[in-house]
This record gives sequence, structure tokens and C-alpha cells, in this order.
Amino acid sequence: MLLQWCVLEPHGPGNLAAIRFSSPVRVQSISIFPTDCQPFSENPEIVARTEPQAFYLEVYFNAHPVSAPDGQKPKATNALVPTVIAYAGGQMDFTVGMSKEHATRLMIVKGAFECVALAIYGEVASEAPSSSPTYKPKTYASVDPVPIPRALDPSNCYDPTQLARQLLSLIQDAPPLELIVRLMFCLKPSHDDWDSPDFPYLYPDLEQLGEDADLEQVSETLMRPVADDVNEEVLAQFAESVSGMLGEKDGDQAYLVAGILSRTASQNPELARTLVQVIDLPAIYNASTLDEDTLNKLLNAAANADIARFMNNDEFLDILHTTAANNTASRETRAAARQLVSRIEGWTVLEDALSNTQGDFPAAAAALADMSSQEASFGVWLACMITHQDLVTKLSENHITLASSQYPPQLLKRIKPATTHDDFVSFIRGFIGVSSVLAVYAWADSLPEPQCRERVLGILRLWQGIEGYREILNHLLMLRQMIFRLGCMLDDDVPSKGGLDAEHVLINLAENPQAIVRPEFIKCVLDLKPPHSFITAQTRTNLREAALMADDGVDGAVSELVNSPAETTPASLLSLRVALIVIEAELDGDREYEVMQAFWREGNLSILTCLVSLFLNIVEEISSYFAVHPPSDTPSSFLAHLFQASDELLRLIIRVIPSFHLVGRAFRALVIATTNLFIYTDAADMIYSQSSPTCVAAQETRQSCLDLVRKLADTSTLLAGGKTGAHVVLQTVLEHGLHYEKRDPAHHTLQVFCLIDYLLPMADAEDTHVAAWVQRVLPTLLRPLWAFCQVLDLESKAHFFRRLVDLDKGVVGIGDWLMQEELKEMSAALNALTVKDNTRSDTNRGLFRQYQLSQSLRLILDLISSSSAVSRWLVAWMTTDDDAVHSFAQCLWSFVEQDVQSLQLASLAQALGEHQSAMHLELKYPLSLVLLQSCRNTAAQSSELPSMLKVCRELIASVPPPDLDADRLGSDLGAIFRTMEIIPERQTNDIANELSQLLTWFVTTTLQHKDSTPMLRGITSEGFAAVCDAVQDGLDPVARADLDASRASIILMDDITPTSKPIYLPDTIEITLHEVEQLLAPHDIPSPSTPPRKALNQDVLSLVAISPPTALIRSPSTTATGLTKTYTRNDFRQLRQTPSARQNTSRLPSMHVDDFESASSPPTNLSALPPTGSPVIALSTPLPPTPMMFGMPNIPVAPELHAQPMSPFQPMK
Repeated sequence: MLLQWCVLEPHGPGNLAAIRFSSPVRVQSISIFPTDCQPFSENPEIVARTEPQAFYLEVYFNAHPVSAPDGQKPKATNALVPTVIAYAGGQMDFTVGMSKEHATRLMIVKGAFECVALAIYGEVASEAPSSSPTYKPKTYASVDPVPIPRALDPSNCYDPTQLARQLLSLIQDAPPLELIVRLMFCLKPSHDDWDSPDFPYLYPDLEQLGEDADLEQVSETLMRPVADDVNEEVLAQFAESVSGMLGEKDGDQAYLVAGILSRTASQNPELARTLVQVIDLPAIYNASTLDEDTLNKLLNAAANADIARFMNNDEFLDILHTTAANNTASRETRAAARQLVSRIEGWTVLEDALSNTQGDFPAAAAALADMSSQEASFGVWLACMITHQDLVTKLSENHITLASSQYPPQLLKRIKPATTHDDFVSFIRGFIGVSSVLAVYAWADSLPEPQCRERVLGILRLWQGIEGYREILNHLLMLRQMIFRLGCMLDDDVPSKGGLDAEHVLINLAENPQAIVRPEFIKCVLDLKPPHSFITAQTRTNLREAALMADDGVDGAVSELVNSPAETTPASLLSLRVALIVIEAELDGDREYEVMQAFWREGNLSILTCLVSLFLNIVEEISSYFAVHPPSDTPSSFLAHLFQASDELLRLIIRVIPSFHLVGRAFRALVIATTNLFIYTDAADMIYSQSSPTCVAAQETRQSCLDLVRKLADTSTLLAGGKTGAHVVLQTVLEHGLHYEKRDPAHHTLQVFCLIDYLLPMADAEDTHVAAWVQRVLPTLLRPLWAFCQVLDLESKAHFFRRLVDLDKGVVGIGDWLMQEELKEMSAALNALTVKDNTRSDTNRGLFRQYQLSQSLRLILDLISSSSAVSRWLVAWMTTDDDAVHSFAQCLWSFVEQDVQSLQLASLAQALGEHQSAMHLELKYPLSLVLLQSCRNTAAQSSELPSMLKVCRELIASVPPPDLDADRLGSDLGAIFRTMEIIPERQTNDIANELSQLLTWFVTTTLQHKDSTPMLRGITSEGFAAVCDAVQDGLDPVARADLDASRASIILMDDITPTSKPIYLPDTIEITLHEVEQLLAPHDIPSPSTPPRKALNQDVLSLVAISPPTALIRSPSTTATGLTKTYTRNDFRQLRQTPSARQNTSRLPSMHVDDFESASSPPTNLSALPPTGSPVIALSTPLPPTPMMFGMPNIPVAPELHAQPMSPFQPMK
């Protein structure tokens, strides 16, 4: 709501103005309107007045607490909360972040203004409610992104330079875009040229070269742009002149020729083509004439397509390869030679990708990123793309289709997305469009032309908020002069729209630590002086700290990493990322030793230990975004930076880990944290938009997680304890898969499985690598593998089985062991079904067991059904291996005995029955019975019954007749006929034919081998007759005759009802959450109770525990004193002095230990032993002289103790 409208005018020497509200209010936004503006359409008489057009306002709010504790009335306070408003002209809105706990009654405004028209919006503050408000769910409409206008979208324009040319029209007498590109990025005019009235149309006269001119003069001549309309004959004459100046191989000549080619590259295309025809590169260059400066010039020249083609010959490339491999050359020279080779070959890939729909688009994008990393080469490439007619034609021939992505793909990222040819063309057009607009910005800023410059800055700010354009723009803004020009826009004392946009662009660019480490950016940040329109004091402080740390180099970076704060904030995270970039740059420069020494000096630890510690903290911070409890209020943009920081840490850890060794605990902690991060990346991929910075960062981090885990899982590296890295990594990941902590357990388990799947050797891995995993890693982790398999879903478990079996190939038998464990679980679940359901929990537990059986059957059926080597192996193993056959047969018998029915069981039995030729005999009979029971299942498909009956008949016909149970067979056949009576759809000819043959075999076998009358149970005579009459017409004469004969021989028993109902295995189960909690609760353990006291009239030994018991019997005072004797004076000592009291070899109470050790044992008085038959525990054999006879460790015993004879009742010392 509108709280206040006013036109403020300052008063007094402080130039102050104030607004007092009648009651506490909570301000939400402030709007400032320019002069002559009508802010309210319903009140046209209200006209705004604001002077001057731009100024800074200091705004102070009186902080008024809304409520006080204990219901007291809040006390007034004089605290003022300051803020600054930068008004740059026009209508502007400013958001005020006022919390719910505070309000204000006074607003003070201070600044260099004459008057200002303000509209203040917010709400009237009230007392805080006594109770929390009731939650009411709301429905929010989906928000679709608004596409940018076609004019601002060069990626979807046939001429991507159209926007730049339109912006140039805002400048009076602006030169053509091609000339601006050459001047701003390549040739760099001198100050005298800028001051010339003919600038920028200052062209060199190529015909005025004297006969005594040399290469240096030619190079100076080409510092100015050559006119596009120059005569070709003049160019040919100029090229011949240059050719005549060439002499023997020389370092100076090589440098000058490279400079000429570099300056020619951005000129008239015909000049470069003419010049390269008269220059023989192998005659000028060799390994001795190529140094760093010369190669850098050639790098700029190679950004031209024609010159790159000219350099792409075997002889010159061999020279470059020789230079790159020359150890006597400097590191920079070798790197430049390698980069030049890559650039020459990159142009070939880039040109091919413009017209080839199957081109190598990631490699082409990488080549473009390389050529645009430096100003000069970037200018040459851009001039080439807009002036070389062959490239312009190739690009324009690609049509703009609706199937193309709306914005350019993010091909500058480390992980390239899947890209089509249309996407790549859109990327190239967008790159050219952004580059052309930056050239216009550089020209407008150089003149200066404020109108054009502000318009361009507004477009750049817009592009930074659009995926695809953001990556291209930020990549190009890191060019030296772009950062310098943005910094110059922040020096104005008066706010402007251009300055405001420049601040936004600079802050968005600062989110990339690669930009902060550049010297130009460091200088720009350190030169920032308040006030600012958008940059806050805290942001400036954070940037300044990061810039100072980057300026300190490796020492500052190491100090930041070692002394990183425990709490991760946006400021600390930015400094951390900058420090990582600095360390990575130092390692790229082959300064590993200096980096290692810096870590030991600063924190007395290795770089790997420090990096792992930081990585664990970052992962812990990321975990708060994906826990089951509500996430924190931190914006999602911070999560993107966390993912990027973790990715940078991972890549640095991968780089340094070969030189260091982690101890077991740190190694496992790193593996667990990497696994968790891998899980979080998938969660971010599901939650956030695919093109969002968070999702893109998560995808890149996911690949780094895989790279690190594979790096750690090295089969050739032995860790502490003699275990390989692969063993420790796989064991750690398997165990961690069972501990989901505060995450979604299903998602956690699935992602851990995905990581393990990537970790195991792929199909194209080397044989030695696969053999190491199969023979040294997997066999030692069978139990963890099986434990992890048990928590996987069916599809993942089946895939895991296939992966392990494919890896093993029968060498170790991993698949055999896993399937044997699966059969054991199936057998245990079947046995558990026999337990009676006494409670609701028992019923639910039985339901879970049934579901477990269903899943086991589906797993085996899934593995068998596929036409693969795994299917053939599993069929052969289950039907021929003795252990497997016995275990599976026991399970089948349990299915039959308990009448457990399942469509999966029927399909499995049918699939195995088709391989009966090599099947073990023990398996045939239970398989046939399973098929018989499945045929009477009303849920079975009628179309499957003929094949099931056929397989059943073939299986059971091969079973020895003495092993058959005629009563069971009769019951099952009777149930099948009963089902056919109930379901007339099953009375088909195919079913009738197979059933008739099976019935004939049953009757014949029973009559011949059982000497009994075949009997069918469970169907009435009328029902059986009705079924036979219904199907006999469709039988052939022989089958009809067999059916009639069988009917005549069969006895029907319809009075036998089944003792129990069939158990149908469910495909899914549904129970309440409360019932799940009850099932997971531990079983009730009875609390221990005190045993009941016995009567006192018992014998002495049952009441008193004395060791040895003979001591009590031998006591001379036992009979006199009884159990209630009270010892007085020396009675106790006198009792202990008897020989029987020393049987435990303990020293006397008053005897010194030294005397005890030197004393000898007295002889044992055997006459004091009780007679045979007394209630004394007697040993039938003497105790052994040494503990070894009990299998105990050989404990050293004093010699004097061994030398003494031992009584059968004397305890061992």
C-alpha cells in the first residue's frame, strides 16, 4: 500500500529532510519520479519534481521494535539504520529489506538535491501475533520465461552483426564495423592518429615503399589498416617487395616476418592471401629461430583462416613439434609451440563444423575459446568471420529452424552438452554477435559516446542474465581492455544508468574466480572508491580481500587455504575459489616444489591434507540443501558456487594425489564425501532447471566425482594393510550405500549403485585391468556386495548381477555365489511363511515375506529372459550345478507344499523347462508340479496354458514312476479341470489337446506302475463330464479315443476340500507407515527377573559359594559353628592355617609376598578327603599340568610351580 507521497526539499546546512509517520510502518519500497512525471494516472493533477537529474541519497530509518518479550510494551529507540540510494534519472524503484521484527516512524533523507518526488510503499506494522499463523497451502501459477526480442538475439539471426551495426547508427559518422574491429583489438592506433582529423580513415600507401625499405619498415607501415578497395596489383607488388627482403634464417628476421603476418591477419583478406604465397615458412623458421615472442606473433596470425591453412603443412608442423619437444628451449616457448599446433589444427575442425552436420562441435568450440582468449587473436578471428566471404557464406547457408535451441548452448563449459549442428551454428552466431557489440562498446567508450555506451551496457547486463549468452559474454569480458573500460565507468561522482549497469556487469563477472586473478581485474577492484550505485560496502570489502589475496600470489593463496574459516560464507567461498585458481596456475607453471614448501611453512601440512579437509567442509555445507529437513534460507545461487568450489577442489586433488598418500581414515573420508557429493549432484539435476547455473555446476561436479573415484580405485596401488585402492574404495562405497543418514534412502541407494556401476571396469577396459578386479578385488568383498544387493530395487539388482557376471566370465564364480545366496534367502522366506499369524505384525511380516519371494522370482526370471551370455550361464547353472539344483529344488518343493502361486513362478518354470535335455533329474519333478499348480491359477493367461501343459508333460514323463505321487497329481489335474469348468474361455482346442495327452499319461502310469486306480480330486462328475464333452469335438480321433478311455478309468472324488487356501504372491504391497514402524521396531526382550528364593532347609553347598568347596568341608569348625558362626579374635586366621585352606595357593593374610614366593607348598593330606559317595564334586582325571592341554595359549609359569605334584582336587596355579 502507498504509505506516503511527497516532494521533499532539504533544509539547513546539513541539507536534510525528514518524513514522520503517524504510526509504525514497515517500508517495502521507495519510488523516485523525474520532473514533470505524473505518478498516479487517477490523479493527473499530481506532478513530480526532482532536481537535479541524478544524485546520491543517504536514507536513515528509525528502528522501532514491533514487540517486546513477556508482553511488555516495546521501548522506543534512537537507533538509525542507514542506506544509500543512487538515483540515476528517470523513474526508479528501490527495494527496502525491512524485517518483520522492526518498523519505523521516522525517515531522514540527506543528499545534494534540491527536491525529490518520493512514493513510499509498505504496510502498517501491528503487534506480533500471540500464536503462529495457521499454514494454508497456496497454488502458484507456473512462470514461463519471456524470450528476448529477436533484435537482441543474434544467435537466431542470419546476420549476427546486425545488432552491432544498429548500435553504431547511434554514433554520428561512425566508421564501418570491420574497421572498428581492426582498430580496437588488433592495430591499436597511436595517440597521434586519434588526434588526426582524418581518423579513423588513415590508410598506409603501399606503393610508397622505397627500394631500400626493410622488413621493419613494412611492419610499421602495416600498423594502420589497409583500405578494403585497394587494387590487387598494388597488393601483389607489395608482396613481391616483402619477398625480396627475405634472406637467410635469422632470429630477427623470423620475429619481423611473424609481426608482419600478425598485422596482416586482421587486414583486407586479399592482402593476407597474397602475402602468404610469397613467404616460405620452412625457409625462415626452425627450432633455433622460434622463441616465445616470435611464436606469440604467429599465434595471432594463425587466428586468420587463410594463414592457418598456409601454416597447416607437414614441414612447418614438424618444426613446431620439434620446438615443443626441445628440452633446451624455455617452458614458455614449448607451451607456445604446442598452442600454435593446436590452433592450426583447430581452424580445420572449426571450418568443418560450420557445414558438416556430424562435425566435432566440442573441439571446434575449444578452438574458438583458445583464439578468443587474447585480444589480438580475438580481433583477428572476429575480422575473419565478418570479412572472409567464404566463411560468411558457410554460416548464412545454415537455416534458422524452430528445432534449434532458443539460446546458444553452453559450449564454453568444461563439460560440453550434447550438441546438434543447429545448436553449434547458433553458438557461432551468438559469439559473433556478442563480439561485435563489444567492439562497438570499445569504440563508443573511446570517443566517448555516452548514449551508445549506455545502450550497450544495458544490453550486456541483459545478456548476463540469460544462459548461453552469459558464458560467451563473461568469457570475452575477461579481455584486458574490457575490464579496464568497465573500471573507468565506476569513477563518476554522479550516478548514471551506464555506471549502474557497469557495476552489475562487473559484480556478475566477479562470480568467476578466473576473472579475479587477472591483473587488470585486481587493479580495477583495488581502485574502487565509494559511493556506488549497486556495489555495497560489504561486497567491495569481499572483492578487495579476494583481489589482495590473488595479488599476493602463492603465499596469499596458501594462507587463505590453511586458515580457512570453519563457517562457509559467500565471502570466504569466493576467497577460497580464488586461492584454488592461484594454486592451480602455480602448478601449471611447473612450480610444484614452491607450492609444497609454502604449505609446510604456513600450516606444517601437505597440500593434499589441506585440500581434503576443505573438500569435506564444502560437502558438509552442500548436504544441508538436500537433507530431509527443511533447507536453510541461503539463496540457491550460493549452492551453485558451492558446487563450483567442490569441483575445483576435486580437480586439484586429482592433480596432486599421485604425489601423496592418504592414511586409511582420511582415504575413506574422502571416498565417502565424494560419494555424497555425487548423490547431491543428481538431486540438483532433478530439482533445478537444466540450464540454471546450479544444475550446470552440478553436472560438471558429477564428472569430477567419477574421475576422482576412478583415480583412487587403482588396482596397482597398495595402501596400508596391503589392500589395493580399488578394494578400499569399493568396500567403502558399498558400506556407505547402507547408511543414508538424513537423505532419501531410495535415492541414496540408487546413486551409490550408479557410482559403483561407473567404478567397475567397462566392456572396453584392458584385460589386465579387468583381471585385477575379478581376481583381487571382488572375491574379497562378496559379503558387502551381497549386503548392498539386498537393498537395491529389482531393475538395479538385475543390472548389478549382469555386470558382475560379465566381468567374472566364470573365472571366480561370483555370479554362482550371489545366486546361491539369493536361493538361500528365498528358502528362508518360504520357511518363514509357515509361521502362524497371531498378530497384525505377524500378518504384515508374512506379507513382506511374500513380496520378497515375488521379487526374487522376478529377478531370476529377468536374468533368464534376456538373450545374453548371463541368461545362458544362469540356465546352465540352475539346471546342472549340483548345489544350485539341490537348493532350487528345495525351494520348488516348498512352493508346492505351501501351494504358493505366482505368474512369475510359472514363467520361470516354463523357461527352465524348455532346457530339460541337460536338466538334472532332481529338478524335473518339482518343476512339473509347479507348472501343474500354475495351470489352475485363475490369473494365468489362457494363451500360455498349452505351452505350460506341454512342458509339464515332457518333464514329468522323464521322472521315474516310483518317485511320482499319484494322489498329488490327481488333485492338481482335478483342480485344472475344475478351473476349466469355471472359466469356459479355457476350453480351447490347444488346451484340450495338451490336457488330454497329460491325462492319458497319468492314467496309463498310474495303472501300470502304481497298481491303483487313477483318481481325480476336487471336481464333480457332472463338471468333469461337462468339460470333456465341451472339448472333445475339437480333438482329433486318436486324442478323442484316448480321452474316452481315460474317462472310463478315472474315479472322481469331489468331496475333498483343500486344507488351506493358495498363497498368491503380490506384485506390490500397501501398508500404513505406522505398520512399517512396528515391523522395524526391535523385538520385545523379556526383562530379567530375580530367581525365587528357596527354602532355608537346604544343604550347605547350595547356599554358600566358596571356592574350592572342599575348603568348607575340611574346616574343623564347620560342624561346630554351622552356617551362623561368628568369627572372633583369631578364629578366621586359625581356620586358614589348616592344610585344606591353602588349596588355592593364595598367600596368608599376614604373609609378605616375598615370603610367599620363596615358600614351598606343604604336602597334601589325602586322608582328610571324604569317602566315596559323599556330596563332593570329584574329578575323574587330574587337571593337566599346563594350559596347552586345554588348547589355551602357552603362558609362562614359574618353574617351582611345575615341579610340584598336584592333587586331583588341587586347583591349578
